[in-house]
Amino acid sequence: MRGDMPAATVRLERLYRRALEHGDELGVCWAGSGLVQVDMITGRWQRARQVAHDLMVAVRHSPNPPAVQVPTLSAAALVDSHLGEGERAWTYATDAIAIAERAGAWSPLTDARAIRGFVALSRGDAHQAHTELGAALDRSRELGILEPIWSHLVWYDIDALVELGDLDQACALADDLRARGERLDRPFPLATAARGHALVLAARGDLAAARAELDRALVEHDRLGWPFERARTELTHGMVLRRDKQKRAARETLHRALATFEDLGASLWAAKVRAEISRIGGRPAPTGSLTATERRVAELAADGHTNREVAALLFLSTKTVAAHLTSVYAKLGVRSRTELSRQLRPPQ
Repeated sequence: MRGDMPAATVRLERLYRRALEHGDELGVCWAGSGLVQVDMITGRWQRARQVAHDLMVAVRHSPNPPAVQVPTLSAAALVDSHLGEGERAWTYATDAIAIAERAGAWSPLTDARAIRGFVALSRGDAHQAHTELGAALDRSRELGILEPIWSHLVWYDIDALVELGDLDQACALADDLRARGERLDRPFPLATAARGHALVLAARGDLAAARAELDRALVEHDRLGWPFERARTELTHGMVLRRDKQKRAARETLHRALATFEDLGASLWAAKVRAEISRIGGRPAPTGSLTATERRVAELAADGHTNREVAALLFLSTKTVAAHLTSVYAKLGVRSRTELSRQLRPPQ
């Protein structure tokens, strides 16, 4: 609950291995589902997908009580919702809700409804997102779950409310989240609250104040280290910069978000970034030839390697790889890895 993801990862890995060794199905389920959540937060989405798949196989092949079924279904739904498998995620989350309701297990309902809300938000259905996320947030409060990290998706209701035009309620929710973050000194609520306030301010036309909030959010993201959340803030930042007629800065910021979403496999969110880039208008003229390192990074990315794979091959950090790709995109006037591949690897 303190947000110490490295420590949580180590402990959950140990518990998961131990449960597997002892054939403890309940332990495997709870440690595995916890590991999935931490891996999704920290950007290890492929391992999260594998663990969620293994849990689902175990559930399908043996009778299990709700205490095993619900977290397993929620873990699978969480992974699929982020990877753009919305229909399957919705089905898993709905099944988890039905089982939890029959068992009278009210706490898991919060996570499952929040996942359905995230699916709706990813699809652009703000009304459905608010229906799910608002209910999940209310349930969280009823249960006394006051730590924002415990069920972080519920706070995406701020985004849904802004899209629905309910700016006062969105602002109040961001104020509440900021107060919690300041009281607990947690970077997640502070970063998310700042992004929420920026959305409200941008909707009201105060772009300068929105940019200041986003700068504040990015400082907290440096402490937080959650790649998907940072990319969401960069997407918002790029949208605000575009509206403020800062085309070059907007394009660079959006390309950073796009690189992260593509690297993670967040297909629906990558599509949102591409749509935003297309609104900037025109293509930047090439600003110079690529450096040797930029060209090597670009070639590996064009060949289909992820940022992590490129980093390992070139002995660079993933942040350095992402920065090089941002520069490459700007210089070559491309918007995605697909366009990069077409430019560097034209058909013969």
